[in-house]
Amino acid sequence: ALDLRSPKKTRGKRNRPEKDEKAQHDSGISNNQIYQPTQKGKRLLTYKRFGGRLNNQLFQFITALQHAKVLKRTFVVPDEVREVEWTGMFDTSFGIWDLSSLNKAYDIDWTTAFSPNFEVPEECVLSPRDGAKLLKGGPKLWVEWDKKCPDIIDLAGNT
Repeated sequence: ALDLRSPKKTRGKRNRPEKDEKAQHDSGISNNQIYQPTQKGKRLLTYKRFGGRLNNQLFQFITALQHAKVLKRTFVVPDEVREVEWTGMFDTSFGIWDLSSLNKAYDIDWTTAFSPNFEVPEECVLSPRDGAKLLKGGPKLWVEWDKKCPDIIDLAGNT
């Protein structure tokens, strides 16, 4: 039987577990290996992207991308919530994005959010509290959200 308790934390810089070890259990198996969701529904994940400073947009984008990867959902890149003159987030003419590598590493949908039919049910928009607990909740919580929202989960900018 697998022991799904969190690993014991160590103190001090020398004894800190490596980044990949943090998500592992005493059994040595990571949450990502344990969690194998059913393939019911569209399995999308998005968030409310604001037009704030570029550093905040990057933080939101990367965090949402991490959620999608761990939860094994397709990441739907949203349009901005409000228009601003220029934010630089997805301005590909500047060459700051290697979109081909990004698309190879992650399951990203760049078009669905622009469809007029793209809607997220109210019960699938996470509260700030739910958003904060989602990744730390582990496979048991992820299965609950999969049952509740098999098609799409919206982090609502609460990344």
